[in-house]
Amino acid sequence: MPQTSSAMNTVDGVIHVSANGTTWVDISGSTNKVVPSVQEADTGEAATLDGQYMIGTTGKLKPMDIEITVLYTENAAEAYAFFQTQNALSGRPIWVRWSPKGTSGTARYTTANAAGAVSSGKISAFAFPSADASDAAPCLLALKVRTTTVVRSVVTPSASLSPSASASPSGSLSPSASGSAGG
Repeated sequence: MPQTSSAMNTVDGVIHVSANGTTWVDISGSTNKVVPSVQEADTGEAATLDGQYMIGTTGKLKPMDIEITVLYTENAAEAYAFFQTQNALSGRPIWVRWSPKGTSGTARYTTANAAGAVSSGKISAFAFPSADASDAAPCLLALKVRTTTVVRSVVTPSASLSPSASASPSGSLSPSASGSAGG
């Protein structure tokens, strides 16, 4: 296979979150990075009397974490406030989707359930801000969302990832507890 000519960086990625799986809010402007963990499977092994190598098998896939690093702000319309509101709800549901290449990309990754349908994940780690007089950098906080799996979809960049696909500027960013919390 010849060397690729389509390698890309992901510095202009886009991330959206939702409180109900329907209304998506673009939090890219106050999010620093999205790092999904490797999805691992259970493994097993057993030795036999014959041969030098053990027999290895794989089993069920384990849930995975998506670590999302956000800038701490006190603006109610930005990422940290959205996560804080969802973290206070029973079950801590949150839908997450991101496009590594940003609005010009065609790949979108979204939290999903075991059937491969878009579904909420659960906030499994929530950080509160600290204070450090010796650090002038913006305060970054790492949050985690636990999900059964992630599904990849192909989207049309101009229609599906444009700002109009996000919540409108006049739309409420207040998460509702009415969305299902399937996982």
